[in-house]
Amino acid sequence: MMVYLLLYNFLCFMFMLNFIIAIICESYLAVTAIVKNSEADQEFFTDIYSVIMVFFVFSHVEGRIRLSCIGQESFRYVA
Repeated sequence: MMVYLLLYNFLCFMFMLNFIIAIICESYLAVTAIVKNSEADQEFFTDIYSVIMVFFVFSHVEGRIRLSCIGQESFRYVA
């Protein structure tokens, strides 16, 4: 009787493991398909160059916008 119980538990565990692996694989395939169709994908060094250029070119503009908007914010407190 104990052998049947252990075999049943083992089979249930393997089925559940199979379900989890199938869900993970299907999600992975969906994400890789989205990434493959993405037009924003570039090479590693091109991405690094773009990030650095955007940081240095637009950092001073964002700072001015933040400084000019400090006094214009109205805060509402939720009670």
